[in-house]
Amino acid sequence: MEGEVELSLGCLKLVLNSRERDDLEFPLVLQVLDSSTIRYLDKPTGPLVSGQIISVSDGFYKRTDCFVVLSDSRIPTFSLILIKNIDFHIKYQRNRDRVPITILGQILEYQILVNGTSIGLFSGTPISLDQFKRGSVEMRNPLAGKLWAQVKEGKCCDVTFRFPSLPGEPTVEAQMNALVAQSDVFEVLFQSAFLEKTGVVKIYDSEPKYIKSLIQFVFTQFIPLLSLKQAFEVLYLANKYLIKDLDKFCRNFIINNKAKKTLPKDVFKYMELNQKCCDDQIHDFIIQEFANHTNILIRQPKFLTLSLENVEMFFSLLNLNAQDWELLHALR
Repeated sequence: MEGEVELSLGCLKLVLNSRERDDLEFPLVLQVLDSSTIRYLDKPTGPLVSGQIISVSDGFYKRTDCFVVLSDSRIPTFSLILIKNIDFHIKYQRNRDRVPITILGQILEYQILVNGTSIGLFSGTPISLDQFKRGSVEMRNPLAGKLWAQVKEGKCCDVTFRFPSLPGEPTVEAQMNALVAQSDVFEVLFQSAFLEKTGVVKIYDSEPKYIKSLIQFVFTQFIPLLSLKQAFEVLYLANKYLIKDLDKFCRNFIINNKAKKTLPKDVFKYMELNQKCCDDQIHDFIIQEFANHTNILIRQPKFLTLSLENVEMFFSLLNLNAQDWELLHALR
């Protein structure tokens, strides 16, 4: 799913304005930011049945208490859902903090594309539509969206990324001018005589799905990050090609990921994934996480697999959150 799933960018503006809903293109792909359980009467004389009210993001915008889903199965926070049908004629009213909130409609058909428990965070920084005034904030450059649609269809593409080390030598096509506009590295790369003649860039250190993520971000300034692995791989490419906005986008997801809210970050997994990126800010984050949760992390089996160099690095830190006898026992 990484590099393949796209959110329906900007669609919530159409959802909010009833006169523009005919322009919605189903199915919609949205990310669930929050959900709360409700009880409702399935029939006037029937028993109370469980449902939920969900808040969603389309990548660019977010809406609190947006839709009702009349289902016993709760949708995990951060999940990506594919919505096939919405009934906008059914209205719900809800009070939150003494402020009446109108639920925009009832989702009739949907499926979970990616479970939120494996994602752990919503991607990007969507603008709230709860206080949105029409015309005050516009969707990102609409031309960029049209150009991205061309790339997905293979139209007007003049550069090909080829992966010789992978079976079948898969390829990914792109538009050179867009990449040059975002990256000085691409500009230098595309000026080489060989590339001007062949239009082929050979990639040995990444995979097609991560290159697709990079290209999508170049056009839309957004990609749905579905895992830490994807975030680290795309961060590596962002560093390699010096795309600062993408670098920041991925790092924010990595550092703020909340997949396990009650436990410290798996710093050992972060260390493993960061070996390729060698990102200094994430390295500092790993160090701080270890210092904050030393007493828990030294008891994990992965601690025993650390190299002596890494053990020395961690144990040389000041203010470790562990007693001396715990550290001695872990070291032994």
